[in-house]
Amino acid sequence: MLGAEGKTMPHLTCAEVKKRLASYSQPAVTDELYSSGQSLVSDAIDRIARLDAKASVLAAYSGGILTILISTSGIWGKLLSGWFVPIATCGILAFMLAAWLAIRSIYPQRTEWYTDNGWLQSDCIQDSERLRRYRVLTMWKILTSYFAAIKIKNRRLKASVWTMHVAFLLLLICLLKVAGAYTFFQHLRVWIR
Repeated sequence: MLGAEGKTMPHLTCAEVKKRLASYSQPAVTDELYSSGQSLVSDAIDRIARLDAKASVLAAYSGGILTILISTSGIWGKLLSGWFVPIATCGILAFMLAAWLAIRSIYPQRTEWYTDNGWLQSDCIQDSERLRRYRVLTMWKILTSYFAAIKIKNRRLKASVWTMHVAFLLLLICLLKVAGAYTFFQHLRVWIR
């Protein structure tokens, strides 16, 4: 999270959150924190679902490109020679890596969720205000774990996209070589006739 000056804000510890929850007396504050916490938890769940959907699309796209490249390798492989063969191989391997990173991003991350004890906390069950404050603390723990999972998924997706860009660049170099060679042979065949 970025602060007002653009610097990364330090994360709160559980003790700091407990201290802040004990620092006020108005139930309306708890209501607002509880409502905001529910909204943030819902948003975190949606963000993870969107990241997983994007990762699925990237994995499928990389897989499709790989399928096309491998199935047509007999055609374009004949037109490549010299150092273009390792470039094409690196491009294909980069697409494989991009697909793997995207699939790896989809893997479930360890996150916190509501427990029976959190829902029915025995120390707080007699006082609704105290129970709501405890649930705000529980939501904070859930959000902390979800934000960590989102950070991991984001990092893997960015690596997948970056790797895909490298693969495109490598294969574009090969495409220009193949297109140039193919065009040259077409012109040569027309010239010979």
